[in-house]
Formats: sequence, C-alpha cells, structure tokens
Amino acid sequence: MRMKQKLFSMFALLLMAATGAWAQTTINVTADDKGKTVCTDGSIYATVSEAQSAGKTAAAKIICLDTQNSKALALSLENQAAPPSTVNYATAQSRCEALNTTLAVTFGTWVLPSKAQWEAMFEAAGGYNKLNDVFGSMSSGGVRMQSVTYWSSTAGTTGHWGFNFNDGDWSDVTYNSSARACLVINLPQTYSVTLAEGTEDADNWTISPTEAAEGSPVTAKYEGKKKVKSVKAVKKVATTPATITVTINQSDWGSGYNVTSFTKDGVTVSAGDIDPTNGNLMNDGTFSTTLGNFTKIVVTAKDCNVSGTGWSVSGNYSSTTWAGTPASTVSFSGNINSYGQTQTTIVCTIVPKN
Repeated sequence: MRMKQKLFSMFALLLMAATGAWAQTTINVTADDKGKTVCTDGSIYATVSEAQSAGKTAAAKIICLDTQNSKALALSLENQAAPPSTVNYATAQSRCEALNTTLAVTFGTWVLPSKAQWEAMFEAAGGYNKLNDVFGSMSSGGVRMQSVTYWSSTAGTTGHWGFNFNDGDWSDVTYNSSARACLVINLPQTYSVTLAEGTEDADNWTISPTEAAEGSPVTAKYEGKKKVKSVKAVKKVATTPATITVTINQSDWGSGYNVTSFTKDGVTVSAGDIDPTNGNLMNDGTFSTTLGNFTKIVVTAKDCNVSGTGWSVSGNYSSTTWAGTPASTVSFSGNINSYGQTQTTIVCTIVPKN
C-alpha cells in the first residue's frame, strides 16, 4: 500500500499517536464541536461545568473551523476588558496576548481577533447577534459579550476597527473599548490513503477511513481469494512542484471608481477601496488565488503602511513583503498607496495545487 502526495501510512499514524508528539501542537476539532468548551489540555466538553467536574481548566468556546488552513477559532470565556473598565488598543492587545502565559495552551495561540476573524465567527454563528448564544452563565458557557464596541487587531485609517455589538456596525475606533481574546487552534493535517498503483486484486481491498487526521489509525482489509503475506505502508515522497509567479501591474487593475476587487491570472486582489488611477489599495485588503498557495507577495508602491501576520515593510515604506505560512488567502491591515506619483506593482509567488 502506498500513499500519494500528502498521504500518511498507518504505521506512521499509529506511531505518532503512541508517542503523543502530534497532540502537543494540535488537537482534533470537528464541526460537531462548535459551541463546545475547549480546555487547556486540549480536551473538549459540552459545557464549562462538565469540564470543571472532570478536573479540567476550561479556556474558550469553539466558534468556527477553517479546515483549509487547519485552524479553528474559539472565544475566551471572559472579557479581557468591558464597561466600566474599557481600555485603549495597546492594552486590549496586551491583555489578550497575556493569556499565552496565564492560560497557556500548546495547541494554539491567544490573540486579539482581527476584523476577518470576527467576521468568520459571525458567519459561523449565523450573525453577530447570535454569537452570544454559545455563551450563557459561567457554569454552562461563559460570559456573554456586552452591547458595546469591541476591539479588533485590524488597523483603520486613524485607529483600529471596532465592532459594535449593539448596532452591528464596524467603525474606525480611537476611544477606549472592550476586548475579548480569540484562541487560534491548530488542527491536525488530514491525509488521504489509497492503494499503490498496480496493486493486485485491488477491487477486493477496502481502506477505512480513506481520509484520516494525523494521529488516527487506518485499517486496510482484503476480502479476496489470494493469500496475503504482509501489508507494507509507505509514505510516498512528494516532489516539490515548480512555483508560479504572477505579476500584477497597476494597468491590470481596471478603471473607474468604487472598485473593490480585480483579478489577473488566477489572483484576486480585494480591498475596502481601490483607486486604479492612483494605485491605491485602502482600508484593508486580501490577496486570494485559485492556483494553489501563496509563499511570497511583494508589493511596491509610494507608501506601504500595512500590518498583519507574515507582513514586513521596508525601511522607507516603498515596499511591503508577505512571507508567512503558505495559504490561498492572505489578508493585510492598512493601506498601500502610490497617490499617482509612482506605479504600484504586485508580484506573487505561488506553489500550485497538486
């Protein structure tokens, strides 16, 4: 039996499960776990009280899954700041990140949620007004969020974006607001398992499951008439695919006003406000591709004032580079502007799909 690219052998899966190596950095979260309580040791319970009865330390409520990027998002059981003790942005961020020490987990990271992460949780819950449904009393689910503005980590024009749980609006916030930490959970990678090409009597073999998370057992069963002496599980060596380079010049953006996205050669660029004439990407943005996963994005412009995971800016702000974990979607906070003084150029390096 042989694994295709990204496939994993039964032996390797069982070995890692026995040693527990994989469990230190990931936990297995499924769609059925949404709304449940995750504990600091990675165990999951329906309610906080059930976790406490089992002697566990409850950490957060699981809100949504992003299986494409092997992540799950969970919200802290408590506010890190709320009326009457609201805080500025720097304090909100530091209080959320402080949980990496005071409520540390090995399978994820505590952050002040970004605008995109808040919106992903709203969507998973069926709307911002229903997100609180997963929280009740502390014994059952934790503290509900108040009908006030909560910070996000996404930069605005003058401050940072904040979401108002009273009217459901985003605004560029500079005043003291509330804060709630988000636990970004690392999910184990899943693998597909198949018979090696040319396996005799292949129709009489069954593999269960055909998709398995790292650390899970896989069973291969033969029901034919031939005698099977042994079954060998092999992880097929993956070949490194050639990369794709997509260069997007300002002339590829289109024209006009009220532009929010454009696409070239399988790469789509979106932003809150795009000015093709002057080469400006404003009010946060996203790069996405159908070709595979970005490994590097370099943007050259007059003034690159952006932030976000994986992003760095040159000393004179004339360029910004993303070189984070390969992903099909990459977001940035802030603005990329040329003001019509220079041409904005985007160069994307992509590892194609298998």
